[in-house]
Amino acid sequence: MSTKIKVKKINPPAGGRKSAKPGKAVLIKKQSKKLEPEEAPAPEPKEATKAEIVLKSISQEEKAPDAQNELSAIKNLEVNKIINIKESRADKVNAVDKELAEKTAGKDRSIAVYRKIAYSFIILTVMLLAAIFYFSFVKVTITILPKQEAINSNLIVDILDKDKGTAAGGAVTGEVKQAEIEQSKTYAGSGIETVGEEVKGKIIVFNNYNRSQQLVATTRFLSPDNKLFRLKNTITVPAGGRVEADVYADEVNPEMAIAAAHFIIPGLWAGLQDKIYGESKEPMEYSRKVKRYIQQADIETAVKDLRESLLEKAKVEIGENYKDYSRVIYDIDNNSISREVGGKVGEEKDEFPVTMKTNVIVVAFNEDDIFKLAQQKLNSILSDDKKLAEFGKDNISYGLNGYNINQGSASLNASFSGKITALEGADIVERDKILGLSRQQLDAYLKNMPEIADYEIKFYPSFINKVPNLADRIEIEIKNNF
Repeated sequence: MSTKIKVKKINPPAGGRKSAKPGKAVLIKKQSKKLEPEEAPAPEPKEATKAEIVLKSISQEEKAPDAQNELSAIKNLEVNKIINIKESRADKVNAVDKELAEKTAGKDRSIAVYRKIAYSFIILTVMLLAAIFYFSFVKVTITILPKQEAINSNLIVDILDKDKGTAAGGAVTGEVKQAEIEQSKTYAGSGIETVGEEVKGKIIVFNNYNRSQQLVATTRFLSPDNKLFRLKNTITVPAGGRVEADVYADEVNPEMAIAAAHFIIPGLWAGLQDKIYGESKEPMEYSRKVKRYIQQADIETAVKDLRESLLEKAKVEIGENYKDYSRVIYDIDNNSISREVGGKVGEEKDEFPVTMKTNVIVVAFNEDDIFKLAQQKLNSILSDDKKLAEFGKDNISYGLNGYNINQGSASLNASFSGKITALEGADIVERDKILGLSRQQLDAYLKNMPEIADYEIKFYPSFINKVPNLADRIEIEIKNNF
């Protein structure tokens, strides 16, 4: 059975703690005490609550009025303890709240720090990805067309006649023969001596008068520009008629060769000059009378020309014998030349004959054999970063140094020329010198290089317009054509 008890406010002793708030009731359950036999051991008392202690004190106060003062003091003491406990708990709660507040503030600060760290990490990640993209994808490709340079060299090659044995040690097998050729031609003497000159032509003499008119030889005819001509022969021009006659210049020089003109006859009466006159239909002609004679230069020119004619004749007459060879060289044996000239220096002749007979040396060989030797020679003198860009059989010219018909051998001087260019992969452009250059700067740099004929630049990606700062991101290609 339980009983409700109200606990009144008890004033604490002077100097004591604050009392509990008034008006609060404490509900205490009154428990009945069960008696046990005396011989039974008393159970351990349970820890009484402070409220129970107060109630017990109150109950005892009711039963023992004599101990009122003592009980009152005890009650006050216990109430104060309860109040102290509550205050202690409040302090603990406040401390916990403060600690929680501090932890919350610390947590907010931690979140802000973590947020900054996260942002920094994101920025660093973006920068890292940008760097990876730059180093992985950004590059520039420069395609270069190098200039071609001329190269010249020569080679001495021995040709051995196939009937004399097999060539060895760089010699080439072929044929070394000779053939006798004879040729005759006629040549003009170039010496000229002038023995006379004249200007002449024809005019038509008109007679519009009612009587015939006789004109004797040397009658004068005058042109509008005062060029004077004379009648070559005497003529009679009938009344109302015309006669064609020959005239010649009174003064001989090339300027008298005038065009067609109207002529008056200054020796006639002035009243007849408009009725009897002359007209030319063709220009007057200037000519010289000369005689020709032979000069020394005529003979020398004839001999040179006849020599070349002998070589051409040899190619026609004996060239058929060497069809198996791609190249045949013909040369004249100067020691075997014999000639006959039908005239002497200074002799008056319009033309003269010349006959020449000589031995022609024939050296035949396959040009491929010498082309290979020449190609090897050129490659041997090239630097490691160069190669032959243009070289063919047409770039080789031959000259006969000497020969020995009895031994069947000849020595040729093969002169040749070609063009060289840079090898693919050659270091024409130094990468270190173009790092970080803009497109305009790179253009200016490449244009000033004498080794480059043309070039092409490509940036990857296309929006990049600057050379990377890493040499391995610069790709240089050498090509012989675009």
